[in-house]
Amino acid sequence: ALMAAQAAVRSGVGLLTAFVPESLQPAFAAALPEAMWVPMPETPEGGLALEGRGLVVEKLSRATALAAGPGLGIERETHVLLAEVLKEFSGPAILDADALHPEIVNEAPKPDRLVLTPHAGEFARLAGGSDVCPQAYSGARGCVTVLKAPFTRICSGDRTAVNVAGGPVLARGGSGDLLAGIIGSLAARGERELFESAAL
Repeated sequence: ALMAAQAAVRSGVGLLTAFVPESLQPAFAAALPEAMWVPMPETPEGGLALEGRGLVVEKLSRATALAAGPGLGIERETHVLLAEVLKEFSGPAILDADALHPEIVNEAPKPDRLVLTPHAGEFARLAGGSDVCPQAYSGARGCVTVLKAPFTRICSGDRTAVNVAGGPVLARGGSGDLLAGIIGSLAARGERELFESAAL
């Protein structure tokens, strides 16, 4: 979560509000004071508790984009919280990492506002197999998919762009978190359509 927030701030997001477990909020606020860190109620395992839904929904009216997944965890209660938040938000939502589960993505009421950033394993989980074409998946779901690989493919239902730049260093843990923050920052500006923000 901290890495995604840092990437968003450094790529020009402007005002950033980040929701984190209350036990982590002081450390995150010290590490990145530019962001507004909202302490959220925690589950017994340390995830975001559903009772914090009102805190998030209160801030959504002023949000121009939402990024979720880095550091989210795999607790069912936290996933239900995110699914509920997506029902309340009409702007672009970038989903990465632990947000890339079918029960979250398939319940999103506005798939045309989603940018999904899976690696191959996450994509197979979402699409129901590793042999599914990301462009076909994007077309069927109505979303933008950024399939991270040595040659990353950015797909909508009618377009595909391929990023041939970069190298093995981008396969390190945390690179996807940075990517989610950057795409979220670009989407928040509202200067481009989602496919172009994801491709950039």
